[in-house]
Amino acid sequence: MQKGAGCLPYLQALFQQLGYKPQVTKKSGDFGADLVMKGKEKIVIQAKRYGIKNRVSISAVQEVYGAKAYYKANQAWVVTNSYFTKQAKELAAACDVTLLDRADLQKFINEVNPVFKAREIFENITPEPRKCPKCGQDLVVRDGSGTRFFGCSSFPSCRHTEKINKE
Repeated sequence: MQKGAGCLPYLQALFQQLGYKPQVTKKSGDFGADLVMKGKEKIVIQAKRYGIKNRVSISAVQEVYGAKAYYKANQAWVVTNSYFTKQAKELAAACDVTLLDRADLQKFINEVNPVFKAREIFENITPEPRKCPKCGQDLVVRDGSGTRFFGCSSFPSCRHTEKINKE
């Protein structure tokens, strides 16, 4: 589930339904975590989206293990829509990293059983608060022409808008 592939908003929404406060990390310099979830425990997640024939390697386990220390998390998970190499499984067992492969992810999704489609879930996520770079007021989520975007709360004095990224 590579960043930018559209899976992170879905995972974020899925975990939000479970009562966590998931935050997507920045695209680069994320210290090995794609999502940081806060709830009863702090969990870091490395998400990998691959074709079914490609297996997630040991490097994903190494990255999320480092992220666990960096973010001072209680748990580290690697989630994929594919499967793991033997070496990744061995290292994960030694490092206490949870691996969720294609079958595990499907079971997990079925247990949660979200009542919305992925698009509907994305549309109901409340993005992190932001400030207007032009006037310093809060940016608020607005709807227009079937899309959601950030608009300055001081509209019409300030007409600054920003896209809400789906990734």
